[in-house]
Amino acid sequence: MTVEKGTPEVLKKHKKHTLMLCYPDDYEDSEESMALECLNNYSGDTVIHIAELFGHTLCLPEPWGRTSSPEFQMRLAAVFHKVLQVPLPSWHSSMDTLTVWTRTKTCIVDDGIYAYIPRDERLNMVMASESTEHLLREDASDQNDDSAPPPSKKAKKSK
Repeated sequence: MTVEKGTPEVLKKHKKHTLMLCYPDDYEDSEESMALECLNNYSGDTVIHIAELFGHTLCLPEPWGRTSSPEFQMRLAAVFHKVLQVPLPSWHSSMDTLTVWTRTKTCIVDDGIYAYIPRDERLNMVMASESTEHLLREDASDQNDDSAPPPSKKAKKSK
C-alpha cells in the first residue's frame, strides 16, 4: 500500500482509492476543515477515519471532539454509513476510534428519499455501558439484585 501526501483537489483523480483521514482537522495551517474539503472532493466509496466522533468524546462542552469538524462529521454521516468501529488506545482525555465508512446508496419510496443500507452492512445497534449491560441478559429478571437490602430477619409472619 502506498500513502501519498496531497491536497484535497487530488482526490478527484482517485475515486477508486480509499480516503484515510487521521486526526485531519488541527486548524494549524487553516481555519477551514481539511476533512470536509477532502470529503467534498472525494468520489470514492470507502472512508477510513481515525479520531473522535460525535458522541464518542470527552471534550466538553462540544460533543464533536477536537480533531474533525462538526460539518465534516455531519456530511460523512449523511453520505456514508459506518460499517466498522474499533476503539483505539487513547489519552485519558479522548476516546479515539478507527471507523470505516461506505458510501450510502439512496432509493425513492413514496416521493421520499431514503438510505439503502444492505443488512450485512448495518452495525449492531445494541450498546450498553458496563454499569447497564446486565439489563441485556435474558436472565436479568431472575438474578438477585445485589444492590437491594437483604430481607429483614425480624420480618413479621402473616396470619
